[in-house]
Amino acid sequence: MRKLTVVLPDDLFKATKVEAASQSRSLKDVVGEALMEWLEMQDDSRLLDEAMQEYEKKGGMEAHEFFRQLREEEASKRKSA
Repeated sequence: MRKLTVVLPDDLFKATKVEAASQSRSLKDVVGEALMEWLEMQDDSRLLDEAMQEYEKKGGMEAHEFFRQLREEEASKRKSA
């Protein structure tokens, strides 16, 4: 585990400390969770970009058509199982 010094505005520090205490959590845990969620959002953002590129590459598809295909694929999987 590594240490990190973070400089926060006083009001953000106080609000975070109060909220963490109200949940019986440490600031370390709250900051760690916030950083993990931020990293996950970066991954989600990349996935969204990839999905949009694929959508544009394939000419796009209406949502109802996409879900119809999903239902058909699922029904096909159930038949072969």
